[in-house]
Amino acid sequence: MHTQYNKHYTQAGSNTKSRISSVTGALLLNYSEIAPSDIDITPAEVLKGESLVGDDQVQQASILQIHNRYWIIIWGITINNVINFCVFPGVLLEAPLNFISDPNWKSWLVIMLFNVFDTVGRVISGIYMMKSTKVAGILTVARVVFIAFAFLSAYEVGIFKSDFTILVNNILMSATSGYLVNCQMIMG
Repeated sequence: MHTQYNKHYTQAGSNTKSRISSVTGALLLNYSEIAPSDIDITPAEVLKGESLVGDDQVQQASILQIHNRYWIIIWGITINNVINFCVFPGVLLEAPLNFISDPNWKSWLVIMLFNVFDTVGRVISGIYMMKSTKVAGILTVARVVFIAFAFLSAYEVGIFKSDFTILVNNILMSATSGYLVNCQMIMG
């Protein structure tokens, strides 16, 4: 196939040394301005993970260093998803909705509400991004209350047997999930 980038691909092929990949070079640089003497790393070396800068400028990061720096974000995303999968859709579908008699329609409604408001939460995170990882971590741990609310709704305890409470719990749980997970992903 012949594209506008083929000329750059042949210039940055496996026999020619290059600091950048051929497509990236074609998009970001005017490749014809780079003389072959300016190029000192082969694409094979890049694929092997060879350094593109001098040895004195390279810093190797370990998994432990990455975890120690981003642990609030990593565990926040994990805890948010664990909270969701503990109660959705299983426990949320056990809570009775009196205004729907057909269980199939109830399942569709609960799953649709969760997905729609999860998406709404993700969209809100694009409009207003939370800046603090600590606040996001605290709000994530606070979401554990939704597990209790879901079980109280499923067993019809007190005010949690009302249709309104069941739907509001579903909506708040999904919207906070979408918002917090997306903010934490962006922060990471």
